[in-house]
Amino acid sequence: MPAGVTSINFTALGAEGGAGATGGNGATGGPGGRGSRATGTLAVSAGQVINIFVGGAGGAPTAGFNGGGTGGNANSGGGGASDVRFPGAAAADRILVAGGGGGGRGGCEGILGAPGAGGAGGNGDGNGSNGANLELSGWFWRWI
Repeated sequence: MPAGVTSINFTALGAEGGAGATGGNGATGGPGGRGSRATGTLAVSAGQVINIFVGGAGGAPTAGFNGGGTGGNANSGGGGASDVRFPGAAAADRILVAGGGGGGRGGCEGILGAPGAGGAGGNGDGNGSNGANLELSGWFWRWI
């Protein structure tokens, strides 16, 4: 930290989850959820080192850098967290964390071939959504 700086304001944004893959019959995957936002102020003095880790976006099926979960199969991985670490660079040194968004669900083909859109990944501060309901011969199929 340079001389004369006594505090730092931080705004961290978690990474977005990846969109679910397109399924059979062109069924669209659900969008990835947005990462959360965290803010804070840290008192500092000359010579101190602050470590900042920026989360990476999730993909199908890969996890985003810095803690995003893997999606598996046609589902997408979650976005990684963005965080500030002090006084060291280990995960245990986190003092501010903005969580990543959830990965989207891949599109579904349905039992008789009718497509259903995948559900959206959850935002860093909320829940995801269910996928589309499929109507097949008078029955409703719900893909979650």
